[in-house]
Amino acid sequence: GTEAAEDARVWRIYKKRAGDHSQEHVRNLQASINNLPVFAGLFSAVSTTFLVEGYRNLQPDYMEYMSKSFFVVHSQNPLGVLNQSLDPNAYQVPLSVRWSNGLWLASLVISLFVALNAIVAQQWLEEYTSRISGPAVNHKHWVRRHRVLSDGFERWKIELFISALPLLLHISLLLFFIGLVLFFRPLDNVAATFVMTLAILTFAFYVGTTIAPLIWRGAPTRTPIL
Repeated sequence: GTEAAEDARVWRIYKKRAGDHSQEHVRNLQASINNLPVFAGLFSAVSTTFLVEGYRNLQPDYMEYMSKSFFVVHSQNPLGVLNQSLDPNAYQVPLSVRWSNGLWLASLVISLFVALNAIVAQQWLEEYTSRISGPAVNHKHWVRRHRVLSDGFERWKIELFISALPLLLHISLLLFFIGLVLFFRPLDNVAATFVMTLAILTFAFYVGTTIAPLIWRGAPTRTPIL
């Protein structure tokens, strides 16, 4: 009948409502990741700076070895016998140094992963939008195409993947803070405690605002991952 025709009114109504809904949905997803590449890039630069500094502690400090050797030879040690602990080959990397560098490296990899995939996801959304808004033979053909694209969008969990990118960046920041505390603890316990306190307060606020919508329905701090 006329309702099943290729340009029937039902297809025009569906195209208008589904098209508007899809466009709005894509705009919301794009808004959630627009700033991620910039922030992830800047954060990666900061992580790299600390990683370069921490990497030095993973290997013996030969300048320190030479100065200690010179001191031993010219001190009250007439035989000039070097203590075994001054042997650079006997250097043992402190556990805190291993952990801080490992956490910073993991943080760097995650932030770079987020930056890369945020850019890729923006390309996916742009392609999805262009294919939906592209010309069609008729309204019924547009509806079929939209259904195929929407089913693929849902089947491949694109929305879940995009929503997880900010969460991964938050995890990267947490790992960086933990590594920072471990890095400062052998150097200055007060500085390490101060950094740890700030990190705990920051992530306590983050966790509190994230789970608030699960407790209070009217909480305005809902995130896409929930």
